[in-house]
Amino acid sequence: MDIQRVSNKQIDRTAWDNCILHAENRRVYAMSWYLDSLTNNKWEALILDDFKAVMPLPFTRKAGFKMYIQPLFCQQLGPFWKFGYPPGLMAAFKRNIPSPLYALNLNSHTRFFPENASLRVKPNMILPLDKTYKNLYGQFTKNHKRNLNRAKKSGLEIRPVSIDAYLQLKKDNNNLISPQNLTRLTNLLYEIQNKELLISQGAWLNNELVSAVCWIKDFNRLIYLQAASNDTGRTYAGAFLLVNHIIQDCQNSGWIIDFEGSSIPGIRRFYRGFGATNEAFPVLISNSMRILQKIKSR
Repeated sequence: MDIQRVSNKQIDRTAWDNCILHAENRRVYAMSWYLDSLTNNKWEALILDDFKAVMPLPFTRKAGFKMYIQPLFCQQLGPFWKFGYPPGLMAAFKRNIPSPLYALNLNSHTRFFPENASLRVKPNMILPLDKTYKNLYGQFTKNHKRNLNRAKKSGLEIRPVSIDAYLQLKKDNNNLISPQNLTRLTNLLYEIQNKELLISQGAWLNNELVSAVCWIKDFNRLIYLQAASNDTGRTYAGAFLLVNHIIQDCQNSGWIIDFEGSSIPGIRRFYRGFGATNEAFPVLISNSMRILQKIKSR
């Protein structure tokens, strides 16, 4: 296999995006504008035979070491291919990663090939919107139906929400996100909006924004990128109402809701309650990175 490693400045972005757009396993995460915005151009590329297949390599530097690691707000990368999966592709790309320190999430399609069967996987809940709302609602758990009834009785209204309003709600009700990551998220949301791929909706009570969700229109997927609620939103199940709203709006569309996870049981239970099922994705992590992670966790 003729694989080239290409620096960020040398990547032909037109050819790259054409490969991703026509890939059998395409994901918006791998578009050049998405990676540029999210990593501040800190990504390189592995390219097979003039863009028959590609693999982005986002990187960072810590303590003088270059590490290829998965950025936040970007669940799945790995190899993308246009004309069928070439046997041995992942192994060949792996050999060309130019550092022994890497931990990267691969896309879910990669796990279907025998050479990748031994890789550890993480859960990702998806919900195909291939039925009428009545049938989709029939898949909800009793608990989710109760929460929806509570949300509807509370008087919550669903309306579009601006990025600034969403971010303010998140900042006011989430002390876990760092200023640096908040800046990354802000830049990314505006870039997604500029590409006309953002759906941002809020639940309002008496003109107060209490819950909000930002979705990405990713080819045939609706990615649940970010969500936030305040105490009132949690009390009146605003998040349940917002997800139900998109399910109702997109019923019978053939779209797939991609919840982006989760490994956290409570969050996974929230997604599963709408009838979502697991479409796991593999994780590629080097032995050197495993050792480093163990040292850091001591």
